[in-house]
Amino acid sequence: MKILFCGPSGSGKSTIANAVSLQINVPFLKAKDITTKILKRDNYDYASGVQVEKFLSTKARQLEILTQTVLQQNADEFITDRGFIDLASYAMCAIDMLDAETLDKILCTCQTHVKRYSHVFLFQQGELIDNQKRTLNRHYQNLIYTVELGLMKEWKIDYTLIEDCGMDSQFKIQKVIESL
Repeated sequence: MKILFCGPSGSGKSTIANAVSLQINVPFLKAKDITTKILKRDNYDYASGVQVEKFLSTKARQLEILTQTVLQQNADEFITDRGFIDLASYAMCAIDMLDAETLDKILCTCQTHVKRYSHVFLFQQGELIDNQKRTLNRHYQNLIYTVELGLMKEWKIDYTLIEDCGMDSQFKIQKVIESL
């Protein structure tokens, strides 16, 4: 099984991925394992006011995240809280920072690799809680969600929608387990 949880920041992907990983005994590959190293190496300061997504949107960082994700998700079985749909969406939302050739490379690579997932779960935006590590701009998070939804339709990806509608974590975990 190769399970992707995608959606905007703060939608519960990591929390649910960790819980499901423990229940079904499948490794949890955290996206933060890739991005945190880059942020630390490049001296990103969460208090600076610079949107973390904008900081990571440079051509070199986007390509590095893509390469590291390909390597990380080369496992036989896993659950991840970010994947190729997210990477493509963030790249599209950074279109002003990427040249057409780089954007094409990211989108083509993501479209090829997204077919490896056996299950895709799209999380709707939940309440944005300030954990000092995410962008709290609801409009930006909604844009990511909308682009992800559009890419999944364009690329004909089957997915299960995990609505926020006040569902507690246990209900979401159960919905995921039932869908597997």
